[in-house]
Amino acid sequence: MSGATGSAPACGHGSALKHARVAALVVCAFLFAAFLRPTRGVSAGGHWSRWGATSWPALDAATISKELTSGGANSIFWVDGTNYPLTAAGLQNAINDAEALPGDSTVAGGGVVIVTRPLALGATTINVGFTGATSGNNDGKPVTLLLWFYGAITTGANPGFNLATRSSMQGLNSRHTRITSTSAGPVIQITSPAENGAITNLRIEGGAQAIKGRGNAATTDVPGWLLEDLFLESQTGNAIELTSMSGRFHINRVFTNASGGAALRIGVFNNGETLPGTNENAAVTNSFFQNCGTKGIWVEADHFTATQQMVSTVFDNIQISTPAHDAFWFKMISPGGVSVRNLQIFDNPSAANRYDGVHVENVFGKLRGFSLTGLFGNGTQFKYAVNMNCTGQCVVDNAQMNGQTAAYLLAGDVRLSNSPYPAAAGATASATFAEQLPITFTKLLQVQRLRASQGTALLAADFTLSAGWGTTSTVTSVTGTDQAWQITVNSSGTGQAANPTITLSFHDGTWTNAPITVSKMVGGSGIVTALTEAPTDTTNEITFQGTPVAGKTYIISSIAMGR
Repeated sequence: MSGATGSAPACGHGSALKHARVAALVVCAFLFAAFLRPTRGVSAGGHWSRWGATSWPALDAATISKELTSGGANSIFWVDGTNYPLTAAGLQNAINDAEALPGDSTVAGGGVVIVTRPLALGATTINVGFTGATSGNNDGKPVTLLLWFYGAITTGANPGFNLATRSSMQGLNSRHTRITSTSAGPVIQITSPAENGAITNLRIEGGAQAIKGRGNAATTDVPGWLLEDLFLESQTGNAIELTSMSGRFHINRVFTNASGGAALRIGVFNNGETLPGTNENAAVTNSFFQNCGTKGIWVEADHFTATQQMVSTVFDNIQISTPAHDAFWFKMISPGGVSVRNLQIFDNPSAANRYDGVHVENVFGKLRGFSLTGLFGNGTQFKYAVNMNCTGQCVVDNAQMNGQTAAYLLAGDVRLSNSPYPAAAGATASATFAEQLPITFTKLLQVQRLRASQGTALLAADFTLSAGWGTTSTVTSVTGTDQAWQITVNSSGTGQAANPTITLSFHDGTWTNAPITVSKMVGGSGIVTALTEAPTDTTNEITFQGTPVAGKTYIISSIAMGR
């Protein structure tokens, strides 16, 4: 049939030799379905195309030919230059005709559109799966768009394609079937609400985003989507950008290169939308992201509320190479079940000692059960291999990443195991735990040495001398922090008296409970004298058990242990 009329083409018309194999498969499938699964009952003339369980067909050539050339029977529409023109209008007409199929009581209709050659779409957006839709969701007419050719579809539209619920786009493979965009918008946009569709076996070049899961003020759910076997390159923004992953979203075997933003960004709001209450049962697996303009994987809601959360989500077997910023960034509420496994990070960010290999932030104090199991890589410019703040029961296990300024900054309830410090030349072999957010170890902790270097350096003004040290006595040579320090007391002037005191006001504030302290005189020109002390949660008063001598110095050292 003519593509100019927009009518449904015959599967066997046009290039018969090209489609003979497909036609044969359609015949076999149709006959199998006809004999084993009767459908809607007998027509008035008793024709076999809609026969019921008590009616059998007359298998004549004319009837078979009629069924094979009926769009309602085979649901296949060819955009090949013969049945439909190789133009934007021809492609949209084929999709519209597929959507117009009537379906039945359980199926909304829809069909398969096959494009056999490259074509240029210009500035026309192609809508896939929209005709008859009332909400963009279950009432839509799903279409499978098959790009079965070696070559490229070019587009300058914003977006290039709108993809609705239960519809899909598939190429031959991600090396030879390409969509190339010159637009400042997304190449493929998943509408909202939309669910259970697929984008597979494509190479997508250019555009602001290769794939964008779009939200609106009512909802951002795009559940059940599969993005698989994709090569995404040279996007000016994030290669894949989603308002949320929602439920059952799976990204698998995706390669990105040279994105201006992140390879994968989850939580972007730009249409007034709000994040769904729960993002769950999603997965990002077996993918390679390289040369990212910002972060590698970036999970963070633009606008937080205390009810938004991500649970039961897996990031597994992922390699991130040469991110400009943090390789993996997670800032989201989670009651549990977010797991990062087998993550490899290579090469350096754009600025030294500023970005982390893995950065996990606590939001509203509601991050629990986050696990990082299996981290390998290098990068001499990362600040920390792992920077994690967690409310409860988070895990870092088998992390082996070399070359950072320091290995770990861990705050809250984080359990670290089987994770050696960096071994690269110049690396500082250290793990840092944030103040007042203690790490809980349930078993023996064995370390080579402890270094209290994260507190604020003490000043002479933090120490107060009583009058018994002399009218012009001073404190000099101050080193250390609240945890461990050393000073020199210079006794001078007049009025030296027995049992003078030194009072330290802890520079970093309260310990909550009074620490256990040990202080002693370790040197100076005065006679070594015993000390006593009386710590509180905010101060430590040390008493010199003797009378200082004018002109003499007294070197005092002290350590404190919180409890």
